[in-house]
Amino acid sequence: PKWNSPFGVGRPGWHIECSAMVTSVLSQISNSDSVDSSNSKDLPNNFTHILDVHAGGCDLKFPHHDNEIAQCEAFFDSNNNDDLQEDIGWPRYFIHTGHLHIEGKKMSKSLKNFITIEELLEKYTPNQFRIFCLCNKYNKNTEFNENKMNDILLLENNLLSFFEQLSTTNKSHH
Repeated sequence: PKWNSPFGVGRPGWHIECSAMVTSVLSQISNSDSVDSSNSKDLPNNFTHILDVHAGGCDLKFPHHDNEIAQCEAFFDSNNNDDLQEDIGWPRYFIHTGHLHIEGKKMSKSLKNFITIEELLEKYTPNQFRIFCLCNKYNKNTEFNENKMNDILLLENNLLSFFEQLSTTNKSHH
């Protein structure tokens, strides 16, 4: 959805929710006392550099993350992004991840091609999922399917065998 405004075509501002939530949560974490996060003057002094990394899908680079930065710069009365990163603690880095694909299509509730963490853990161990994640570049789309997970199971067995042999060899030399 969009509408005309004096500044051009406008869109709903769901970006503000993220900025407000992060500011509220981080101010509560950094100060156990009650903090009114609606006023930047009330934020605690130790609200600096708490949020080092902010991650999201590659589709959020623009406009979502750009809007979050602009909103926080305005809210914290920062003159530029360098001041904001050094003085206020809004993310130093954004990491934009690729999407998870299942059967060649982006995972989506609307396509009903998704798997929950609970379902995943019924079939695979947390370590197998960790290996799956480590075998994929974070900023590229990742294909999840049975063939790939079979490869992960083989890799896990090879790693376990290697470490078992290493342990046995190490014990025999001492």
